[in-house]
Amino acid sequence: MKQQDGTLATIDKKFDYNWGVATLSEVPAEGGKLKFDTNLNRLVTIWGMRFKDADGNIIKNISSVKINNLRSYDVLNMQDGKLIGTEDEKERIINVDIKDRSSLAKDGYVWIAFLADNAETEFTITVYTPTATYTKTAKKVFNKGYDYHSNITMQKVMPQPYVEVNGVLWATGNFIRYVDPNNSSNVYWGIAPAQWWISNYGENPTSANKWNGKAISYDDLGSQHWYIDNHNGQFAQTANDLDLFQWGVIADALNFNDVCYLQGTSYNMEGKYYKGRGGPINVTATTTKSEATHGDIVKYWTEGSNHNYHYQYPTEADFDALVSARTIVPAFCYTDKGNKVYGAYFSDSPIHSAGPKDKFPTGRKLWKYRDVSALVIANKGLFIPIAGRRPIRGANVEYRHVANNSSFTGQYYCSRGRGYSTTPGLMFGSGNAVRVGVPSKDQGASIRPVYVGKKTDDKTKPLDAANFAPFHNILTPAGRLY
Repeated sequence: MKQQDGTLATIDKKFDYNWGVATLSEVPAEGGKLKFDTNLNRLVTIWGMRFKDADGNIIKNISSVKINNLRSYDVLNMQDGKLIGTEDEKERIINVDIKDRSSLAKDGYVWIAFLADNAETEFTITVYTPTATYTKTAKKVFNKGYDYHSNITMQKVMPQPYVEVNGVLWATGNFIRYVDPNNSSNVYWGIAPAQWWISNYGENPTSANKWNGKAISYDDLGSQHWYIDNHNGQFAQTANDLDLFQWGVIADALNFNDVCYLQGTSYNMEGKYYKGRGGPINVTATTTKSEATHGDIVKYWTEGSNHNYHYQYPTEADFDALVSARTIVPAFCYTDKGNKVYGAYFSDSPIHSAGPKDKFPTGRKLWKYRDVSALVIANKGLFIPIAGRRPIRGANVEYRHVANNSSFTGQYYCSRGRGYSTTPGLMFGSGNAVRVGVPSKDQGASIRPVYVGKKTDDKTKPLDAANFAPFHNILTPAGRLY
């Protein structure tokens, strides 16, 4: 039931589930038809929804609808008609793909069938159109077997500079460097345009990604599906689409093959700059940005005069708060290209959890990952993608290949350098629980910054990524599409 098309005709044909006990009403002659007496009880609830924008106009150019937290899967006991699935077995998402928009043109209603909980249920609806995305979170009492009709006023999704989880204001994307494919002089350093963004997220590999003399194979779209040999997740990362950095690099951020990280054991570099190079690196603090060779690369690039919002490296305390979030589940988001990016979802809001088996480490079982695309667009929680790492002195990415026969991990740096070559960091994946571990500084790892302010108090300013034309298929100053 999680895949529907929004029409009553399809519900009647596929999803109008009923249950009853049948009694043989008469004994048929040999070869005759059996006749039964029964009272059928409808197991599903049917809901017709008509969506309006803030001005009261009916939204008709709908391409798809996602509804989180309405039950679409359960286990039926055929003997008594009760739904008996454990939380491991239930699913609570409905994806509506509007293939025939002419049905919407008649009365504007989108119809769904679901398994009601006979109780007040909080849900989030996301409506996608070619030009805007809309969201609504609300509560409603739904009872089994009932039909409902609703006119729902939706809120247009606007890009937000941060999402809050357990008191920490997290950026709505990883720190990245991206070069406009159509204009190499147009370069973006800053917060990614979407929480799910990883380098080469929606592309097939090219010759630039060859590793160890081997062309890259792939089993789906995007770099989480690139590999060599027998699902050995290796490929070369380029400076044109970069999301992995050695710890504390600024001047050497594009140098993949040398040890360039900020060495030493006493640095706590959030919002700080250092100058000087050497081997081993010997640096001194500076407040002059133009002198900085090391330090907080996020602050360095997001506090420029052309940036509206400012960020910096997260602290160890920020990660401690994150791993104590109320909700932590393996999850995936759909991108604007239609493929999935896998990662971890953190939120202050409860969602129906599938129990301890649904938590990290997940092993190589992708069925444990849940669709949180709509929740992420609505800014209901933090999504951190699995982006792997670059090994020491390596331009190759490893542990990003997400498949049923590969190992994969997310590895994120914080600002505290406790060991000479290690730092506390967020780690999770197929073999790691969500925890604050100790990644190596001389590997390339991801950075999910925290929000620390803006040039003015005007929160209506567009996100910096929204002003970068190559990202306009994802977000624009007028709104978020994905």
